[in-house]
Amino acid sequence: FLHILESKLASLQCLYCEKTFTSAAVLRKHMRKKKHFKISSHNRLYDRFYIVNYVEPGKSWEAIENEKTDSDAEEADHKDDSWNDWDEKADLPAQSLFDSHVASSVEECLEYMKREYSFDLLKVKSEHALDFYKTVALVNIVRRSTAQNACFACCAKLDSAKELAEHVKQSGADHLQPPSADSPAWQDKDNLKPVIENDPLLMAFDDDVDGDDSADEETTRKRLEEFKKTLRKKLNQMTLESPATEAGPDAEVADASPLA
Repeated sequence: FLHILESKLASLQCLYCEKTFTSAAVLRKHMRKKKHFKISSHNRLYDRFYIVNYVEPGKSWEAIENEKTDSDAEEADHKDDSWNDWDEKADLPAQSLFDSHVASSVEECLEYMKREYSFDLLKVKSEHALDFYKTVALVNIVRRSTAQNACFACCAKLDSAKELAEHVKQSGADHLQPPSADSPAWQDKDNLKPVIENDPLLMAFDDDVDGDDSADEETTRKRLEEFKKTLRKKLNQMTLESPATEAGPDAEVADASPLA
């Protein structure tokens, strides 16, 4: 089941409406805006994974899905379908990575961690060239370590949350570095699972990491141009080499005769 979902997301396909998008950034924004966090109720491929299809004759999970979404669909029909007023980061309370402090917004939480612990999440992401998934993993790694009263950077185990907070404060920014590029932590898919459900900090860097759609298209265009140049070069080499290849061993005699 998870393999199917992973393959769909890797091919930039929405799990619910199953439309395909041009980039991972556009797909994420679509799924968040439309709240397409469920799988398609019309795709019979998923039936085998739901026990309700076997224990309640005549009642499928599709029917249950429709019962839950009918009222939502009616309400959605009366709403504007534009994205003009959509802000996925708007005033969501966010908890600090290093203590139990809850700020009134993501921005305030980021500022709190910079002020209290000299930890700038966005700066760390930029300096270490962390992509979206690695930044998500880093947030979850820190949260999981903090829950165990351990420093995510040096793995030091403290006796209490208070001692951990003091350790982080005294260590400073240079100490609070993410795992090395070859660390197995980046390959551990458990680190992509949110420690806090609907963690607002996981949305704090989405736009910053992915850039706008035009930048994404520009990168794709440049890669395409590089590919075209490489292909032209190889074709030219093949054109230059083909006469000698087709002529075979007698080509040297033919080329030498005019000089004689």
